[in-house]
Amino acid sequence: RADALADELQGRTHGWALEEGEEELRLKSPRVSVAVAKDPGGAIVEIAERRRPFDFACVIARRREAYHVRVEEASRRAAHGVAGRQPETIHGSISVKEAGLERLLEYDDRPRHASQEWLCTPSQISAAGSLRAAIGRGPVGVTYSSTSSTAGAAPVIALFSQPGALHPIRKEVAAGIDERTFEVRFFGLPAGVWLVSEWNLSLLTGDAPGRRLVIGGSSPRVEAPGSTGETTGVRSIRLEDAEFLRVALTLEFEPVARMEWSPIETVSLSEAGAERVYQGTAFVFGFQGAGPETPVRILVHVEEGLRAV
Repeated sequence: RADALADELQGRTHGWALEEGEEELRLKSPRVSVAVAKDPGGAIVEIAERRRPFDFACVIARRREAYHVRVEEASRRAAHGVAGRQPETIHGSISVKEAGLERLLEYDDRPRHASQEWLCTPSQISAAGSLRAAIGRGPVGVTYSSTSSTAGAAPVIALFSQPGALHPIRKEVAAGIDERTFEVRFFGLPAGVWLVSEWNLSLLTGDAPGRRLVIGGSSPRVEAPGSTGETTGVRSIRLEDAEFLRVALTLEFEPVARMEWSPIETVSLSEAGAERVYQGTAFVFGFQGAGPETPVRILVHVEEGLRAV
């Protein structure tokens, strides 16, 4: 809200602008803010609808908390049929609100940002059995160095893969045709090589009235945002909340994508005990290169003011 007020005071009432800070490069219109991290370079760390305001890319990485040891102990007691004392406060012994919570105690080795990339050979994808298994749980595969330029009313953040990538590629985050749209595009992908891009996104809850994940393509379907699945021939996805946030985020793909998705869940502690917490959904998109002259494009559209359905 403060950023929007500052822009108004400076007379930024229309069009796209590019700002550079110490940690981020940022494309902004009166409707949308898109921030790209400098270190590690290239990830999108903010996709904000500025009028609500709401950030679709604000997903917290899972870290080990001190009380997780107590969750593990309480889960073991429950599994062996040992009744634990019901706590008066969260500082005493704890109860678990569902069985198997200890299985959610997984931790992330990389941030939960959007547009984090890997380059994989077809044999790597085949041997792993899935896109998610191919990229693993370690650091991001491709990092970038960045530059920025403004050509008329169309600012662009250009990113170049650093040494260590399977092949050199160029990534651009560019202002779109209107103030609600921007584009992420990749150039230089060799024929046959897979570009895998992970987008961690959230509507705050994985399953609630008005929240929908709409998948368009060869197998269209509607799912809960916190569901798990995989499909091919995906032309678009749309995350929407027409009940509470009243916002939507649409991604359109060229060429069509292979997609896998699953919720990011962890365990939190409240007065009622240890419980499952949804942090966001990890979407993994795979594109098989058609040659260096054929770019991969992801068109991103942000919408605000939806009506409840």
